[in-house]
This record gives sequence, structure tokens and C-alpha cells, in this order.
Amino acid sequence: MISNIKVLTTKGAARRWRPPLVVGYVKGSEAARRVVTLDIRVAQNKPGGCASIHLIEKKGTKTMDYKNIISGIDTIVVGYAVNGYKDGVGDLAVAKAASKSTQFENDNGVVKLGGVELQVQPRGARGYEYVAVNGDMVVKVANKVTGGEAFPEVMVELRSNYLWREGWQNALDRVTAWVNQWAMVKSDKVSRVDLCADFACGLPVLDNDFEGVVTRAMSRKAFAEKCPISKYKQGLKMSGYSFGKGEMMCRIYNKTLEIEKTGKQWFYDLWAKHGYQEGDITRVEFQFRRDALRYHQINTIQDLKLQVADLWHYATNKWLMLKEIRDKEKTHKLRWLTTEFWFMVQKVRSFFGELTGVLRLKQFKPKYKQLTAQCRGLIVSIAAMAGISLTNNPAMGIKQVQAYLHRVLMDDELFISVYNRMNKYALCEVAIPPND
Repeated sequence: MISNIKVLTTKGAARRWRPPLVVGYVKGSEAARRVVTLDIRVAQNKPGGCASIHLIEKKGTKTMDYKNIISGIDTIVVGYAVNGYKDGVGDLAVAKAASKSTQFENDNGVVKLGGVELQVQPRGARGYEYVAVNGDMVVKVANKVTGGEAFPEVMVELRSNYLWREGWQNALDRVTAWVNQWAMVKSDKVSRVDLCADFACGLPVLDNDFEGVVTRAMSRKAFAEKCPISKYKQGLKMSGYSFGKGEMMCRIYNKTLEIEKTGKQWFYDLWAKHGYQEGDITRVEFQFRRDALRYHQINTIQDLKLQVADLWHYATNKWLMLKEIRDKEKTHKLRWLTTEFWFMVQKVRSFFGELTGVLRLKQFKPKYKQLTAQCRGLIVSIAAMAGISLTNNPAMGIKQVQAYLHRVLMDDELFISVYNRMNKYALCEVAIPPND
């Protein structure tokens, strides 16, 4: 794994990662120095804060080129708990009725909500009476208001083109301000986030049994699609891999092939602004759903803004890694070198912001019964040791422990320590048996 980058250019440009060029050498775990070029282009004042890293590694006569074109968030779903609706929401019922009667005419069923034009669908969704869409978002609105007791009354999915056009943080701020125009928002909660990075390189080649893959995901799949392999011939081409399913998953796939199916040609213009000319684009995309976000203590929009870098770091350094297959019998795969492609994927984290170091719930989630069992074991050990030193009498040992516990429990600083620990454990929903 590449580490310990020593920069050979000027101090200011190197330490602050300023463009246009930083040249240096790195030291790997094999004690072999590798010459690399890091070409960092930070898009100043551009939506999304897109940036790119370019790594060219030379091994003998073979050159491997990895260039990160853009990094950001491709999909966000946010729920808003509301205490009521303002003027304009009533028009959704009229538009829905019009949409049902003229399903093949787009002129009817259109409504303006908070100044934004939406097409109301003839059918709602589970728990939501109204579903309205436009090119930027999908909006679901519940008829019954409970202040978010059962689920958020308003659910908004921000689409890819809107997030890349406006920048995901600006897009979230605008949508939240827009929802506040026609609803009395009580709170917000992030339900889904898709982080991604696009690289100007071919799809990494993985062996059939995924031996070079280190992942916590149970599901691992490779998929191929029909595509032209010559001017007059169709064939199957490896198009990507997926790892995991449900609350968290990763997709590594050929984005240029996907665009041929989805028609999102505007991606080519976006890539061109960041140095793309031609060739395949490989996308690495991580999807986090509600439980996975909660696991990382991300609930609100503000939490996401602060901790998005932690999500990418966890996903690329803990949850999934691609390794160079080495001596299988002598070395565990965790000790294998990280592939140069995945090294670039990990470095993208710097463009999502600073790491906050927030602990995941599972890392410090306390177990009450386990702690009490440990406490009893410690008391027995201390009493036994004290009993041996005091005339070899168990009763005297227990009395010594009682005196010590009394002093600890009467200490004024104990209250402050307990209070601080309660604030930490409050995030973990600790359940204490009523009889304890």
C-alpha cells in the first residue's frame, strides 16, 4: 500500500494540495520506491466542489494511468417530519384527479408548489397520498400529519442531474428552504445517500472467486451486458461488480456503458469540464440506506455535511478493499498490498472534507449485562486478594471492597463522570432491565 508521500516541490503547494502539479516519491511496504505524479485540479467555485487526482505509476516499461475525474453524491433521499401544511398543498388533490383522467396528456396534473412546477402522478406510494416529479426531484407527500411519529410526512429524492448541477450541499439547502415554504417542518432525516467517484480508466479485472477482494459484504456479483464489440458484431462485455445488498452496497461499473442505456449524455459535458477527453469511465459508488447511516450516527442533513468524508473513509478502508494477490500460503490477504486503483479510490476521501473521527455505534455500544458480569468478577478478584492479605479471611476481604466502593460512590467527581458517560451512551439506546 502506498504511504508516506514525500513531496519534492515547493512547501506551500505540497502541503496545501494546490494545483497544478505536485511531484514526489512514495515508499511502499516492499521498501521499493515508486515515482508518481499527482496532478490535482481543484475546481474553484464550481458546483459540487469537484476535484481530480491523477496518478501515473511506472513499473519497468508498464505504465498504469488512473485519473479521478469527479467525486460527489449522485442520489440523496431526505425525509421531513412536519406539523402541518400551508397554502398550496391542497392543489395536489386536484392535480392528482386531473392526472388520473388524462394519463396520456402531460398538460394536466401539473401543479406549482412553492413556485416549483411538478407533475403529479395518478397513483401515490405506500404511506404517501401524492407523488409529484420533475427533472430535479421526486416528492412524496402524506395526507395525514403526525409530526413524523410513524414516518416523515414529506419525502424528497434529489436526482443526479440536480445534485451535479447545483452541488449536493447547495441542492439540499435549496430543497429544505423550498419545503419550508409550503410545510411547517419539524425535523429532517437523511434516508439514503449514494457517494461516488468517476475514474478515467478501464474496469479493474477481478478473479472469478473474488480472492483479491476484502469485504464485509456477504453478496458479491459480477455482471456483463450486451454491447457492440465491433462495428457489425454484438457480444457480452464485463460491465461491473456489485458487493453487498440492502442497507449498504457498492457498485464498480463501466459508467460509459450505463449512459448508453440511460441516455444521461450530460455526464460527458460534466466530465469534459474536469479534463476528460475520451475512453471508458469507471465509477465506484457506495449506497448507504437508513440503518447504515444511523450506524454512522448520521441522521440530519447537518450530520451528513459534517461526516460525509467519514462515510467514504469507512467504505474504502474498512468495508471494501481490492488487494494484489500475493503468496496465499504465507500471507493473509489483509496484509497484501492494496491495488493502485483502490489506492486512488481511497484518496478521493480528501475531496469530501475532513474526517471527524465519529465513532460508529457498534464500536462503543455498551452491553449492560456484560458490564455487570465483569463488575462482579472484578469485585470477587479484589475481595479475594484483600482477604488473603488480611489474615486469610474472605469476610474481611469483602468488607475491604465495600469500604472502597463507598468511597468511590461518595466522590463528587463521580457524578460528573457518570453524566458525561450518559451523554455518550444516549446515542446507543441502552436498555437496562427494570429489575436491575
